[in-house]
This record gives sequence, structure tokens and C-alpha cells, in this order.
Amino acid sequence: RANSIRHNIESNGNTLTVNIDDYDELKEAGGFKVIKEVTIGEITDSIIIVKKSDTEYLVYSSVCRHKKCNVKYKKDRDLFVCPCHGSTYDMSGKVIKGPSQGDIPKYHVKVNNNKLEISI
Repeated sequence: RANSIRHNIESNGNTLTVNIDDYDELKEAGGFKVIKEVTIGEITDSIIIVKKSDTEYLVYSSVCRHKKCNVKYKKDRDLFVCPCHGSTYDMSGKVIKGPSQGDIPKYHVKVNNNKLEISI
């Protein structure tokens, strides 16, 4: 299944397009999905997509700035938490609890016909 989904992710210039319908995790508000090693412009990154509401999605780098583990979204606390060492980030990507010393970057996102257009 993972290989077929990769074909529905397109990188075109500075925009990455993701088909929302390909991910069951993004059907309900509070759901999230980590997608590893995508290209946005000249950056290769792993991203975390969070569905905040029926019309609002947030996209961040999922890579913790401490030891490069992928963060998880904690809906009940509205935070990102790294499962490796507990670094915690708020919903602007700012680190609020270490050991990480750096923030996770936030990407611009636009919803267009059940597709997310993600850019730097």
C-alpha cells in the first residue's frame, strides 16, 4: 500500500501536493500522518500533517531537532512530542521542553479539492 500512495504525492517546483483521501489518518479532526522523505522545493524532509478541523490542516517538519526521531501529534494536549527523548513542541513549532534546542519548521499549506498544496 505504501508504494502505491507514493505515486499520489507530487513535487512540482516549490510545492508538494498530497491527496488527503489517500490517508485514513486524515479523515477525522485530530488525526495526523507522518510522511517520510518528501521534497519541497530544494528541501528533502519528513513532514507531519495534522487535521485540525474539516477545513484546516497544519504541516510541520516531523524531524525532532535533538536526535532526528519523528514527532507525534498529541491531540489531547495539542502538542508535538518526540517519542525518543520527550522533546515537546507547541502548535507554532516552538520547542517548549528539551532536550531539543531548536524549533520544528512549519510549512505553508493550502487545501484545494481534497489535496494539500504544501510549500516553504
